[in-house]
Amino acid sequence: MRTYVEAVNGRDFETANQIDVRPGTELHRWSRPPKTRILELGETTLDGGRAYVPFTADVDGGDGTVADGAWGYYLQRGHDGSWHIIDAGVA
Repeated sequence: MRTYVEAVNGRDFETANQIDVRPGTELHRWSRPPKTRILELGETTLDGGRAYVPFTADVDGGDGTVADGAWGYYLQRGHDGSWHIIDAGVA
């Protein structure tokens, strides 16, 4: 999850798009994603081949759809063994 946030903050959209596989979330050269600073990671919970990672973040910029506060990502391992974001939301 930290790798994804670092990729978005660094505008490394190729890496971010490989991690976040949700339809409609692709970032492009002209995207204006927010800058996110993870303040605290919660305890990761595992359920079969999926994981839920809660975190608290300070968010600046973007289109206003993501705000400061508690969030979480649902992750699933891909065929290559790496984790991919399959869902997200307010924790």
